[in-house]
Amino acid sequence: MEVNLTDNTGTVLMTAGPFTIPPGSVATPELVTLPVNLPVSVGTGYRLVSANMSGACIRETSGNTYPYSSPSGNVVVTSGFITNPGSATYYWFYNWQVSSDCAGPRTPVLATVVNDPPVCPGNLSACVNDPAFVLPEGTPAGGTFSGPGVSGNMFNPATAGVGMHTITYTNCSLSCTFMITVNGLPTPAITSSAAIMCINDTRSLTANPTGGTFSVTGPGTLGAGDVLTATAAGTINVTYSFTDGNGCTGSTTQMITVSPDPTPVITSSGADLCLNDTRALLGNPAGGSFSVISGPGSIGAGDILSASATGSITIEYSYTDGNGCTGTTTQVITVIGLPTPMITSSAAPMCIDDTRSLIGTPLGGTFSVTGPGSLGAGDVLTATGAGSIVVTYSYTDGNGCTVDVNQTITSNAPAVLTNFSVLPTDCNTANGSINLTVTGTPNFQYNWVGTGGFSATTEDLTNLPAGVYNVTVTDGNGCTSTLSVNLDLTPSCGLCPEIGSTTAAPSPVCLGTSSTFSALGLMNMGTIWYRF
Repeated sequence: MEVNLTDNTGTVLMTAGPFTIPPGSVATPELVTLPVNLPVSVGTGYRLVSANMSGACIRETSGNTYPYSSPSGNVVVTSGFITNPGSATYYWFYNWQVSSDCAGPRTPVLATVVNDPPVCPGNLSACVNDPAFVLPEGTPAGGTFSGPGVSGNMFNPATAGVGMHTITYTNCSLSCTFMITVNGLPTPAITSSAAIMCINDTRSLTANPTGGTFSVTGPGTLGAGDVLTATAAGTINVTYSFTDGNGCTGSTTQMITVSPDPTPVITSSGADLCLNDTRALLGNPAGGSFSVISGPGSIGAGDILSASATGSITIEYSYTDGNGCTGTTTQVITVIGLPTPMITSSAAPMCIDDTRSLIGTPLGGTFSVTGPGSLGAGDVLTATGAGSIVVTYSYTDGNGCTVDVNQTITSNAPAVLTNFSVLPTDCNTANGSINLTVTGTPNFQYNWVGTGGFSATTEDLTNLPAGVYNVTVTDGNGCTSTLSVNLDLTPSCGLCPEIGSTTAAPSPVCLGTSSTFSALGLMNMGTIWYRF
């Protein structure tokens, strides 16, 4: 069997054994000493209970009376059983005795008799968010604390709450009180804007009350003077902490969204640009602005790019979105030089009806004309009227660059010839005359030819016999005009008729039939007189 030591609730504290009990009988009970040897602390309410018996024990009620003490007096057994409702539970101590015991050495204790109230610690203060802390000891030490937020010797400001609290210190039924003030936290506010920021934007942070400290987490950095810089897209958490005069710290947090920058693109061509060309610039999304960062270019109305010299032009397209964030992109355009065509045919003045073959270099270009001229096959220019003819030669090189060169040719009208002539008095008298009037560009030159091998270089002619006189006048522009004057009499003065050609129809003709003869190109035929 075993012997359990329990407290007054039946909880087993210690166990001794197991022990072997020799057999006996009711008539001749055996006295057995069990070396329990349990180290029991000073106290009351202990119970010794038999347990885990492997055989039967018979209860013997004779012998001891209760209470009784051990021989040393250190152990007092007050009862042999305990009464439970409705039944009696026996502890088998009717025939048991505590035959021996031992006690530990005694330690003298100096007891101080307190007649005066204890002395409390001084008044304290704490912040409501401070952790629980150990209360300072009162005098004399060893007392107990009580009051709001008190648990043992600990004080919890959050449990007590904001305000002034009375704490009682008790020692030997005497007590004193002291105050613990729990201070609330300050409630700072961030007064600077929480509006959306763009990458690389900066913002000066401000708060109320002043004197606190800022800190940030997320895609932002904090510089001197509490200047916030957004470093990437995302959410920045700005925290402002402020400590008041009580040493209590309150904080507040502000979230700022950092918007990503837009990514515009230049959609107009980045191909090479001829020096004399322009290009309409286009960007997506629309609504941005173009600028020339470097190079020989300029941008005019309607985002039209033009180049002033060869080289590389770097253009930038900048676009700002609805959040006020700006993105840029660039494009490099190479400006190439132009061909240098020339018109190598003469630019000398022409006269109406003159023609001229036009020649340009390099070969392969095209001619066009404006003004009083027409262009025929083989690039042959014909002057059709007086005025300025503008000849344009357009040449496109292997880069697709086109240059037009112009040449202005003056087209002059020839002189206008009119005359007043006087016929000779008869066929044998040379007293006819021609008075020629010339209108046009001065410095006229005259060349007369006439009947009988006549020639002259004067403007007017006198002492002329009957005949036909032709004049060619060359004006100051080198243009010529002609006029034919017939000084014939009536009837003809025997000028030999001239027949240009004759025809007969039918031809040949058969004997006995008729044929009609015609004379063409007749000259100096005189006048035919008819008499009736």
